[in-house]
Amino acid sequence: MTTLKLFSRSGSLLRKLAAVLSAAVVLNAGLVALHAAQIPKLYNTGVDDAGKILGNNAVDPHYTLTVSPDPGFPGPEARTLNPGFPVGPWLAEGPNSRWIAPRAQQSTGNEPGDYTYRTTFDLTGFDHTKAMITGKWSSDNGGVDILLNDANLGWSNPAQFGAFTDFSITEGFVAGINTLEFIVNNAPPGVNPTGLRVEMFGTVELPAEPPALVEQPKGKSLIVGDSVTFSVLATGTPPLTYKWKFKGADIDGATDTTYTIDAVKLTDAGDYTVLVKNDFGEKLSEPATLAVFEPILGLFNTGVDDTGTILADGTADTHYKIVLNADGDAPFDPLVQDSTVFPIVTGPWVLHLEGDLSRWIGPRAETSGAAGGDYVYQTKFDLTGFDPTTAFLSGNWSTDNEGLDILLNGASTGLKNTAQFGGYTPFSLTSGFLSGGNTLEFKLNNAGAGYTGLRVDGLRGGAKKGSVGDAPRIVSAPQSATVFVGDSHTLKVVADGTPPLKYQWKFNGNDLTGQTADSLTLATIALSDEGEYSVVVSNNAGSASSNPARLTVYEKVTTLFGTGVDPTGAPLPDDTVDPHYQLTASADLDFPGPDALTLLPGFPVGPWIAEGPTSRWIAPTSAQGTGNLPGEYRYRTSFNLDGFDVSTVVILGNWATDNSGLDILLNGSSTGLPGGSFTSYTPFTINSGFVAGNNTLEFVISNAGDTVNPTGLRVDMRAGGRPKVTPTPITIGGKPTLAAGKINLAWTGGKGPFTVQKKAKLTDADWVDVLTTPDRTASVNLEGGQGFLRVVDRVTFTVTLSGAAERPTPVTTAGTGSGTLMLDGNKLTVDITYSGLTGTVSAGHIHGPATAEQATGVLQGLIPALGAAGGTAGTIKGEVNVNSATASHMINGLTYVNIHTSFAGGGEIRGQAVPQP
Repeated sequence: MTTLKLFSRSGSLLRKLAAVLSAAVVLNAGLVALHAAQIPKLYNTGVDDAGKILGNNAVDPHYTLTVSPDPGFPGPEARTLNPGFPVGPWLAEGPNSRWIAPRAQQSTGNEPGDYTYRTTFDLTGFDHTKAMITGKWSSDNGGVDILLNDANLGWSNPAQFGAFTDFSITEGFVAGINTLEFIVNNAPPGVNPTGLRVEMFGTVELPAEPPALVEQPKGKSLIVGDSVTFSVLATGTPPLTYKWKFKGADIDGATDTTYTIDAVKLTDAGDYTVLVKNDFGEKLSEPATLAVFEPILGLFNTGVDDTGTILADGTADTHYKIVLNADGDAPFDPLVQDSTVFPIVTGPWVLHLEGDLSRWIGPRAETSGAAGGDYVYQTKFDLTGFDPTTAFLSGNWSTDNEGLDILLNGASTGLKNTAQFGGYTPFSLTSGFLSGGNTLEFKLNNAGAGYTGLRVDGLRGGAKKGSVGDAPRIVSAPQSATVFVGDSHTLKVVADGTPPLKYQWKFNGNDLTGQTADSLTLATIALSDEGEYSVVVSNNAGSASSNPARLTVYEKVTTLFGTGVDPTGAPLPDDTVDPHYQLTASADLDFPGPDALTLLPGFPVGPWIAEGPTSRWIAPTSAQGTGNLPGEYRYRTSFNLDGFDVSTVVILGNWATDNSGLDILLNGSSTGLPGGSFTSYTPFTINSGFVAGNNTLEFVISNAGDTVNPTGLRVDMRAGGRPKVTPTPITIGGKPTLAAGKINLAWTGGKGPFTVQKKAKLTDADWVDVLTTPDRTASVNLEGGQGFLRVVDRVTFTVTLSGAAERPTPVTTAGTGSGTLMLDGNKLTVDITYSGLTGTVSAGHIHGPATAEQATGVLQGLIPALGAAGGTAGTIKGEVNVNSATASHMINGLTYVNIHTSFAGGGEIRGQAVPQP
């Protein structure tokens, strides 16, 4: 009978017992929590996912009203209340929960009857038999019961809405999703206030699991004096203990989830690990390597003296030189800019603040009148006594306008600052350093006449003492490029080693006579200049060869133009209709097109990219100081590809827009190329989707805002491709003549040079070469009484293979290869040697049609047909017959040889088959 009374929760004695039991459970929960985890996603009423209380009249995301006797408010939404009555007699809202109800306006209330509120939580991955929830609830009117997974728990709330009633749940949990329901009775008669309030906390033990590491400690590269913190994130049955180790030995006192060294020393370099243990096992982390470098001296932020102290406004910064100066002479010591005026004093440039360690510098102390164009700021530092292969630099830069590049020892790093002047862009350099003196250059563009400057902050670097020896090493290899016929292009190498260094440039593996400097300039480029360029650097201690740089040469498409230029490519005058672009869609009915015009002088050019020299802004009206209505605008240009192999055509360009560039359409189809903004260009490349004959290119932009404002388009682009070559068959004209013991032949067609071959009998195995001539006539000695002659038009190709030539992703490998191909009609003779591969050869093919920058499918197998698979070196030698389509692609320079290995299944080394003149 006592037990029955106890579970009925009736009588004052029982309430006292329940209170004692509840207190005991709470105390026990505190003890269990030392070895348990919090039940995830178990929420109080009226809070968000972070546990913060919701606003008024908000849907509770964690509780649903599953039973409601009020047809006007059937659920499933349960809402927080509007301010006012009945909160007052009800418990006050917050700080850890709120009342919820079928409706927010409980000063009116809901129909009488039983309401059920449900919440769920997930015990997946936990030991559900060790779960426990302790809490308290309040309700209007009485709380009928709490149900766990549809089972009644017998916990009522007789105190109703003026106080909380404690509850505790220690059994009835299941693996996976659990449901917890609170049944509230709204007493009659008639509509009156009702609601639920719950605050609870749950714990659950993990299964008996040994430690597992979710996040390993991470290695660091630091400079002497830096601080470092290693951390680990582990799971497993609590409690977990931690022991950090250095080079395998325990570190005294390092028993937390993190380990910190306040100021690293050279002797702190090495591997750090942590051993995580519990009652069920242990787990040792992977080593985190700490590399400690000595600081590189002589690195300075902009606008400071030799001690790092901020210079006064207007003072020359002697640590930097302007070596390219659109505003005047170079080299020139830049000046610290005036921080008391626009654009520094209140922005929009990064502000000069107390405690800063850098300042803005520029060609003037106040740059409102500075010229538009490119600027290069150079600083120098010395690595004498350091191993340059271990050096690194890091920092942050801000520019007005775009930061075009950071150059290390004259070589581009490709690092840009498109964020410009409103904040910093971080940068990091880990290669390209030289023994001894080094140069670091920041190149930026001032979009138009007006404010410009550079700010470098946090510039620091480190390296290890030592050297790299006397022999040459390639620090920065020449880079592949795409150029057009008639261009000039310079290839450059940066090399290190004991002076004097000697240079020899090569083209397709052959020495270029007289090209013995550290750079190679090709002036007035022709199609015949396409190929692979490399350089050998030597001194008395040895030599080093660069990876080949592929120079791809295209014939220009002369019918494609940027915006705002005449048929010669020169900029149009102000307020002039662009002859190459039409406005095909306009959001402004007063300016519907089709005319697109160059602008009148002045605003918005200034924040917009400056006009010229190879393009101009165009717009629906030239008066963009006023602008046009917001909405979408489209500008279309057309060009013709007659005479080109359209599979080789590429457009290389940049576009700028006000406001956003939505897309570029080629022949009506989206390229998915969005634009950027009006202060800098967004580059784009289009290399597919072209058709023979006429093509269209359409630029889609959006003008933002609610009223008339500036809008415009700026395009700077070029296009090129390979001429379409269709070989004509050789036809011997008329009957050969005989004179003075010679047979005289004449023929038409073919490309040349030509080879005349003979057979004594047609049944002989091979044709024998008699002579080679560039002409379409030949005289052959008559031998014997009979014989047969033929004329063949052979095409020879050179192939240089490397991992750097692989596309779409270059491969790092020591493997190389080279050789020749000879096409005689449909017979292809192959002679290629390769060596030094990282993996063993699995296959070799001729692929096409593709330029050197494209990747495509197989046209002809070479391995195992002409060479053995397996091994890291070998030859591909012999003859295969190719079809006419493959022969045509080869003649047009659209094939490449690819050798596939176990190391790189997509190809470890590759080389374009380059037709020889």
